[in-house]
Parts: sequence; C-alpha cells; structure tokens
Amino acid sequence: MSALRLALLGAALCASTSAAAAVSTFNDLASFSAAAGSLNLETVNSFTAETSFRTAPVALGGGAFQVQGYGSGQQDRNFVDLQPPQFSVFNVDGSTLLNVLVIGGSGFEFTFAAPIKAFGFDFGAMQNNLNRTFIQVAGETLSPPVQTGDVVGFYGFVSTTPFTTIRFGNVSGQSDGFGMDNLRWGTGGAGAVPEPASWAMLIAGFGMVGAVSRRRKAVAA
Repeated sequence: MSALRLALLGAALCASTSAAAAVSTFNDLASFSAAAGSLNLETVNSFTAETSFRTAPVALGGGAFQVQGYGSGQQDRNFVDLQPPQFSVFNVDGSTLLNVLVIGGSGFEFTFAAPIKAFGFDFGAMQNNLNRTFIQVAGETLSPPVQTGDVVGFYGFVSTTPFTTIRFGNVSGQSDGFGMDNLRWGTGGAGAVPEPASWAMLIAGFGMVGAVSRRRKAVAA
C-alpha cells in the first residue's frame, strides 16, 4: 500500500474516532436548539390530572412517543398532574407536567415510534443536592448536573446515532422525584461535537496527507 493511501486511511480512522463521541449534553435551551435543529414540543397541558403511566403507557406528541414507568417501587408517582401542594417544588411554569420518580431500580422511559436524534425538557427539582438520576440513551449513560436546591432548569442531549428509547433510572441508594415539562424532540441536528483529542487526531491525519503529497511532488520535480 502506498504512503498516500496509508495517510488517507489514517485520516479516515481519525474521522471515525471523532464520531465515537455520540452524545452531546446541554444545560440551556438556546444551545440545545442550535444543535438540535427543528424541534417538536409537548407541553402535557391537554392531559387530565392523575393520568397514570406507572404500569400502562401514555401517548404523547400526538402519538409520536409514549411514556411508561417500570419496576415495582414507583409508589405514588409517575403520573400526569398539576402541582398539588405536596409537590410544589416540581413546578416548572404553573402548568400541567409529568410527575416522575426514580427509586430502587424503578423509573420510567420514553419510547418513540420513529428514531430521533435530540431530546430535551424543562425540569423542577431534578438532581437536587445529590447525584440521584441517570439517563440511558443511544448506548450511553448520562448524569445530569447536580443542582443546589429545588431549582427549575433545562436538560437536553443530541446524538449522532438515532435512538428510540430514553430510560430514566436511579443512582444506587438514591431516589429522585421531580417534574418534567415542555418536552422537545427532533430528528435532525448537527449531532455531537468531537472531543478535543479527536479533533487533534483528525488534524494530524490530514497533516499526514499533506506531507505525503508534498513529498511526492518534490520527488517528481
């Protein structure tokens, strides 16, 4: 194999390495929207309070996806509700939301009818003071940032690999009850940004191509 072909192969391998960083996470809506492209929105406001999805699925987004609890430790959560007094810290914007819980191997998951690449949501009191919740998506496990107190925030992610399932579970020994609202999802987007080390490898690969090309020209001259 010629030196030029070896250099091209090296550049290709570097490019594939950069693609391995499959999921990028975002803590603000503006950055997420810029990376995700066109998005759909589910506010949950059309649902009746106390609609449970503990053991049976509830369709969302006009049938684009559904949410359902799993496990036996869900207690009195995983249902659609307005903010009753005992759950006031879950309030996002004063409207109907998903009242969710992850505890003792139990949690909930979203399943989409067709593959997507981006998902984000507003939350109330998620990850308050401790690392309590993990999210499994596109073969990766994500840990949303720990919050100081019961705050309202945003969390989203964009993947280079399409996915249909998002699972929320509890970190061992912890539980997390929180509110989710204004769910956003999309099928496009720029995808994940390569890690700095991957960028360096990619640039090095193309540098090899340039060096070999210059050498060949010098020999020919």
